[in-house]
Amino acid sequence: MSDGSQATPPSAPPEAGWRLSAYAVAVIVAVVAAKLGGFVAANDYELPDLGRVAWIAGWVSAGCIGVLCVVLRARPRLDVDRTAVAAAVLVWWWFSFDLLFRSWSTGIGRRVVQVALWTLIAVVAARLAYALARHRVVRDLALAVPACLLVLLTAAVGSYRLGVDDTARPDSTVGAVPPLADGAPNIYWIILDEHARADQLEAFTGTDSAAFTEALTARDFEVSTSSWASYTRTAQSLASTLFADYVFAPGGDVENEYLVGGSALRGENPTIERLRAHGYRFVYAPAGTYQWSACTSPPADRCVDVPGGFDVTDDLGAGLVDLTPLSQLRLWQVGTMDLPTVAAAAEEEVAAGGPFVLVAHVMSPHWPFRYDADCGMRPEPVVPAELSGPERAAMYANEVRCLDEAVVDAVDRIVAVDPNALIVVQSDHGSGLSIDLHAPNAGWGDAALVERLAVLNAMRLPASCRADDRYAVDGQPLVNTFRIVLACLEGRDPDLLEHRAFLWPFNDLRGIEELDTARLVPESTPDG
Repeated sequence: MSDGSQATPPSAPPEAGWRLSAYAVAVIVAVVAAKLGGFVAANDYELPDLGRVAWIAGWVSAGCIGVLCVVLRARPRLDVDRTAVAAAVLVWWWFSFDLLFRSWSTGIGRRVVQVALWTLIAVVAARLAYALARHRVVRDLALAVPACLLVLLTAAVGSYRLGVDDTARPDSTVGAVPPLADGAPNIYWIILDEHARADQLEAFTGTDSAAFTEALTARDFEVSTSSWASYTRTAQSLASTLFADYVFAPGGDVENEYLVGGSALRGENPTIERLRAHGYRFVYAPAGTYQWSACTSPPADRCVDVPGGFDVTDDLGAGLVDLTPLSQLRLWQVGTMDLPTVAAAAEEEVAAGGPFVLVAHVMSPHWPFRYDADCGMRPEPVVPAELSGPERAAMYANEVRCLDEAVVDAVDRIVAVDPNALIVVQSDHGSGLSIDLHAPNAGWGDAALVERLAVLNAMRLPASCRADDRYAVDGQPLVNTFRIVLACLEGRDPDLLEHRAFLWPFNDLRGIEELDTARLVPESTPDG
């Protein structure tokens, strides 16, 4: 009598060993799909592009099957199915590098050691898998386990995607709009991700940014000293500014901020719709870092390409690479929009003729830190996780200093070709030097809230509005940005909102709470 655990004959005669069996293909595809499906499920709140992940899974599967064919051709005496099991173990281990090792490690010595250890484990695991796969039950489990896991992951992802109400978002439609009062200046909204307000920059890093404020003021900006964001993260903050309202609040219908924030940045919001009604084109320069906020045309009239070549990816691509030993080679970097690219796009649009509104999201001074001490670009950005608190504060301060110089240069380039430009330079939220974004709502102290919600807010309005107190910028929260801009352009009183602020558990809008804004007192921050 024979049971399923006994050794079985090879799946193909030695002379035909390079020919794949249906089982060999199935086990490779199942393992690849299960591993990438696990990545999607782990990050599904951020809505990874399923089509793109499936495309990557297809190419990875094809590549693995191709390598398996080459190995079997070179070693025809290997059993096809047992070799496929060993290959499947290697694929699983390939996409599990981050389970034991630091994918973001910057030290070359640490990287070499990590890859060497991973390789040693891989060799041992593959040889062990090949030996055990002589038993039918092992081969059956090698296919059944990832296949069942894939079914469960597909059900989980499908359930979440189907459960998120895609229609639960604020209305973007606008009615009749009054005529513009004094022409249609081109509008530039430049978002500097995580740029601290001047007082908070000094409090947490000891850096005086008065020179930057003075440079903007000399270029006809009004720079607020006391503006606030309403939300601690990018998607919520930018959506709120574009909708000119508190989009995310307790009791609301919105279930996923990335769904609303991404579509808002791509142009589906009442601000852009109102400007379209005035004859404006919409030009979008995306951050490049986030796949959820990537540009599509339509609805944008033009997408500004993120600088870089084949080695530039976004958080989805980088997240997949970080699962593997390839993360140690630094072959890819997360793309980021930069200010010279924004200025160049502005020059092109001015030459083409307006009016247009250009929304540019620059992922700086947000980490990783890109500038060196001379404000040149580092060959490899620095991840703050390997820095001490004082080192991180110093690098952040340097990032702000270099970025501020680039902002002034970009403004000068824009104004040189567009003297009447209406320019808004803001951050989406403040710095994160003392912040734990994964802390529960009760874990946020007042100083952390002040640091995170205190924002840069500078506006260069048309000359006719600069001396009009109705359009004063100082102290205005970000939610009123386009309420001021549109009221200025239409020659009417702005309908301004009182500042409100909100907090919620990381990636869980169900726990959103409104904050008592009395907690936002700058004196609660530490001394510099």
